[in-house]
Amino acid sequence: MPVVNRSTGARLPHTVYCAENWSQRILGLLSLQRIFSPKAILIQRCNGIHTFTMDQPIGAAFLRQDGRVLRLEPSIPPRRMIPYVAGCRSVLEWPADSAVNGLLRVGDQLEVKADAPFPQTVSAWPRFFHSITNFCLAFLWLGFVITTFSKWLDQQSFKALGLFLYNTLLVYLFLARRPSTVISHRWYDWLAAAGTVLISIALRPSPLMNPLLQTVSLIGQTAGIAAILIALASLGKSFGIVPANRQIKSNGVYRWVRHPLYAAELLFLAAFLLGNPSLSNLIKGALITFGQVVRALAEENLLKQDPAYRSYLEKVRYRFIPHVL
Repeated sequence: MPVVNRSTGARLPHTVYCAENWSQRILGLLSLQRIFSPKAILIQRCNGIHTFTMDQPIGAAFLRQDGRVLRLEPSIPPRRMIPYVAGCRSVLEWPADSAVNGLLRVGDQLEVKADAPFPQTVSAWPRFFHSITNFCLAFLWLGFVITTFSKWLDQQSFKALGLFLYNTLLVYLFLARRPSTVISHRWYDWLAAAGTVLISIALRPSPLMNPLLQTVSLIGQTAGIAAILIALASLGKSFGIVPANRQIKSNGVYRWVRHPLYAAELLFLAAFLLGNPSLSNLIKGALITFGQVVRALAEENLLKQDPAYRSYLEKVRYRFIPHVL
């Protein structure tokens, strides 16, 4: 039966599902993502919630034992937490775009009964772990933000500022990026992505004592970082590491080349190697270059499943350098 507001007589047309076991409580509304009719979930023995794993706002009513509304939140954005509401014994949640606004108020007394069996939750776990992975990556990159910020304060250079902005932007994109509709399950695609990132982190300064080369290298690195920031801004919430479809991008610098971010990273790498040409760095640079090419080809292979990307390929012929490559 719908949720009944005993204080006003209003009835909400939502099908109510009761989260009973631990997996249903953890996944919450993610479990109902394939149900498009009005829906709500009742979480018993609960006095606080979070939306860390959600990508859309939700509404929530915090209820006393007798069903009275203690606190009403019409739209809680993703990545928020309400850790504790005194006196709360259960929480009713619904998608924020549902027609609930105006039908509930703090102090209303609700009659809420689950009237449908909870759906299978297997399909919701990838979305859940996507969010957990994003938080872990954001936390990891936060360390780079702190390190590069310290270097910027010490060096006061455009390069140091660019690296700080780059790592800060990555933290934001890890938290804000869209879930993938399709993602590669090939182990070598994952290996190429993870290996390229890890080897890039392992590059170490080994400067030549040549002022001219150092100046050219510094200018090239600064230009590379600027290009990376522009490419990331164009990519936006479609950013990812492993080949996946998070919405086809065709605007910004993607109007000129298919992989502007990889091209910008390779520009930075070439400039870095020019000023730091140790044998170790050169070997790592060769591996990174190979990895970036492999990643670009893997992304294209996966995205070709999307008609929009096939149309994009007909318009943008070049992968890295306009009219060249």
